[in-house]
Amino acid sequence: MAVQRIENRATPTSFDLPRWTILSAAAVAVVVAVYLLLRTTAHAPSMLVASGVLVATYVQLHLLRSRTGVLAHPVTIVVCGINLGGLGGYFIFPMIASSAQVSSAIPHTPDVYNGAAWIFAVASISLWAGGMVPGRSNKRRLDSPARVERVMSTIPAYQALLLGIVPIALAVVGFGPHGLIERSHYLAGVGPRFTISAASMFAPVGVAVLSFVLFDGRRRFDARLAAGALLAIQTGVLFAIGTRQLALVPALIFFAWSQTGHRKGLRTMGVTTAGFVWWWIQIPLNVRSTSGGAGLSPFLHRLHEHPELWYQSHPGPVFGNLLFGVPLTGQIALLRGDTLPLHTFVTSINPLPGMFTDWSTVNQDLGLNQFTPFNALGELAGYGWPYAIGTMLVIGLVLGFAYRVTDQLTATMSTIATLALTSASAIFTCALLQYNLRSGLRIVWYALALVVVMRLLSPRADRRDGRLTDFYGSQRDCPDDGPSS
Repeated sequence: MAVQRIENRATPTSFDLPRWTILSAAAVAVVVAVYLLLRTTAHAPSMLVASGVLVATYVQLHLLRSRTGVLAHPVTIVVCGINLGGLGGYFIFPMIASSAQVSSAIPHTPDVYNGAAWIFAVASISLWAGGMVPGRSNKRRLDSPARVERVMSTIPAYQALLLGIVPIALAVVGFGPHGLIERSHYLAGVGPRFTISAASMFAPVGVAVLSFVLFDGRRRFDARLAAGALLAIQTGVLFAIGTRQLALVPALIFFAWSQTGHRKGLRTMGVTTAGFVWWWIQIPLNVRSTSGGAGLSPFLHRLHEHPELWYQSHPGPVFGNLLFGVPLTGQIALLRGDTLPLHTFVTSINPLPGMFTDWSTVNQDLGLNQFTPFNALGELAGYGWPYAIGTMLVIGLVLGFAYRVTDQLTATMSTIATLALTSASAIFTCALLQYNLRSGLRIVWYALALVVVMRLLSPRADRRDGRLTDFYGSQRDCPDDGPSS
């Protein structure tokens, strides 16, 4: 009996094309697109510059991700901040300068903006190069990675509440109890200056941890109630300080809410949160610019007298405080380029508190006038190109190695350290554009110190006998989490 062989072959259609035809068509499309872009940018060079910055940013982030294995890297945050902040300041700030509520001592000339562009480009490349050096950790984490909400649920309630109390206590020490209620200026403090910077860095960590406790249904009711009360107190403290970190509170609350199993109405909550962020970021700017004093009492009194300040919305002050860093950097480089003394640089990078340095004397020379202090990028330009390149390179190294160390921590410690590094990188990015070098570097030193301490306290693996030895020498069974990569 003859057996008929049936072969299933794809029936050709009119849409089937050889691979070489598809590749050729794609190449032609790319060539045409590049040609049209060049024709357009010939009449509008700004488009070519913007396209170049965006392409360079993509290449930096792609190579950094390939090198480190993660996209949400501290160096990634700073590189994006420098590149996009520089791009916005170069093209957008001239359009909002009149409503930005910043110093009018900066001339908006091509020399100022072009000088700033070179400084931003060199700073970004140097920082990125430093972050590329450490790479990814070649040691496996002691605990298997877990979801964020699972890791946060392993933190005991008293430790989580303590993490929420720390930034509140630091703010009370830095500004004083009376200073939070009323003080002469929103930056005026009574305690050591480093406590104010530390409170600024740890505030996002405290808010995030308290938010996770608040929405964790497995926690006891009294722990969740205490977390909610501390969260309200932290919000009040941020409002009394007059910082734009107030806008981080709804964003971090939404993040914790979305990560603890809440998925219904996620888009609605996301849009609502974005509205709250935009609203809350403007309240500190409105009350700071219109109040005679600062603190909870003057701010509330001002809002009571002028209710329109609750909802006044002006994009100029919101974006101007960041984008203003571009012309400020260019003006500092134009006036003080390569003229700032070495001892000022040494004081600026010194991690010791200001009481142990001559900072009170040095900072008098780090400003265009008494109302316009130097920002970090402009100050580095004032020291000269070797200082600017070397400093940003070292900062990239420090952030890269600090993040690499977090891979050697337990899952809980790694989550806390990552939150601290992420918030520190975001604050440092803002400081590069707005505040002096010492203010920004202080945040980096604090983050590095925190990671080092957590690494010392984290259990270390002894694979020879299959046990973990902690900081105090006690041993426990070592989990078998598979072969290391």
